[in-house]
Amino acid sequence: MSFLDEFNADQRATFLSAAEVIDLPKGAQLLQRGEPGGDMFWIESGSLEVVDRRPTPEVVLAVLKAGMVVGEMSFVDYAPRSADVRAADRCRVHHWTREDLHTLLGREPMLASLVYKSIATTAVRRTREVTNTVVATGIAKAASTAGASTVRAMEDARRLADEAKRRLRAAETQLRADPSSEAAKQDMRDALEDLRRQVASLFIAHSAPEAAAEASSVLAGELHPYLVRSSLADRCIRRHQGVAGTADILSHALVGRPSGDGQLGELLDAWLLDLPTVKALRTLRDPTVRTVVSELPGHRNRRVLLLNAGTGSLVAHLASKMGERPTVLTIVDQSRDALAYHDAAVEDLASGVILQTTQERFVAFAVGRTRHSFPRQDVVIIHGLLEYMPDRMVVSLLQSTRHALAPGGVVIVSALSESDDGPLLDRVLSWPTIRRTPDALGRLLLAAGFEIEPTEEIERPAVLLLGRRPAEVEHTQTRRERLAARRAAL
Repeated sequence: MSFLDEFNADQRATFLSAAEVIDLPKGAQLLQRGEPGGDMFWIESGSLEVVDRRPTPEVVLAVLKAGMVVGEMSFVDYAPRSADVRAADRCRVHHWTREDLHTLLGREPMLASLVYKSIATTAVRRTREVTNTVVATGIAKAASTAGASTVRAMEDARRLADEAKRRLRAAETQLRADPSSEAAKQDMRDALEDLRRQVASLFIAHSAPEAAAEASSVLAGELHPYLVRSSLADRCIRRHQGVAGTADILSHALVGRPSGDGQLGELLDAWLLDLPTVKALRTLRDPTVRTVVSELPGHRNRRVLLLNAGTGSLVAHLASKMGERPTVLTIVDQSRDALAYHDAAVEDLASGVILQTTQERFVAFAVGRTRHSFPRQDVVIIHGLLEYMPDRMVVSLLQSTRHALAPGGVVIVSALSESDDGPLLDRVLSWPTIRRTPDALGRLLLAAGFEIEPTEEIERPAVLLLGRRPAEVEHTQTRRERLAARRAAL
């Protein structure tokens, strides 16, 4: 059944004329799990695969044929993408941005009625298909997921959670009797440190995807009443599934001021804010700014591009350290709210800095399908972004970055490497990240065509790397020839 079945010829023409037509080769990625939703796509020809890449091997959740739509539900509720979508074969799709489609439907009431009716019909059909599949395969799937290793993982997770809850309850009871009890506070910190170590050990012992997923579910559910009393944990747990580190989470982490529900919540928040990963987020900003400033040309106007707006802390410090020489600082982010914050702060920038903001999907930037063009940059900063991208997408993003740089320009990458608090944040607080060693990240830079240069040493798990775009050989030769000609003329 086609999404456009009930449209007459004029309505179909009006609807399709408002879309951008995109041709995708086989394997090209259209959408990425976790990115903001809102845009809608209709398949004219070919087919798309809906893929969950979290398990190994990846799982193809559905194949969407010509006539079907993608993104219709997130157009309604603006929820983040729940899975990756890529071309199963060569296909052509029509793309409406959420803003353009809202404008069209606002001036065409009859068309709006048809569009929303088709969205509802599509949702009902897909729900029935899922329900029928669950009913038909539920017993077999339950037996499969309840294998011996999965059951052991769940039992181990429950024992771990029960012990942690027992110790936290005991500490809280002491604190209620004596809020100033240092012994009770230490007991609580000891319980949390043991929890961190045991969680790491649990997922080493139960690394199979199904077993790890079930153990994560048990831990998160059992510990939820305690975790949500911490401001940081509550922000992590409440964030939309699949969304990268939101400004709400990062702003609390960067400020580093503990808060929570009651004394236990505040103590738990203080412990979380002192985890290696969270401290690394606070330490990355200043060396990143120093590295950027050291690479800016001092004899002419400069251009700097920042991918991922974040909380604004990095932008504010960059602007204050760039001096008075004119510098165009362009911020690219896929969140309109994040960019609106920076637009509002323009008046606070140093006189030499011109701030520009551009809304662009990072995936579109990575695959060279941006709606905007950018002049050649002296420096590109990728900050707090690569932790949410697989290797292939990182290389693609870095290659697009290299093309955006002037010859000799640099990309400055800040990221996180592995640390023993990773499983706790990933599995229990639902804040998953892809951690890479400096060597592994360096190999991705090399694969994208960069030359790696040293930066200042920073404490792990923070990672800061600098990749330089090689100067064009023919340009270098031309300059040498000109110098030789000038010397000969003298």
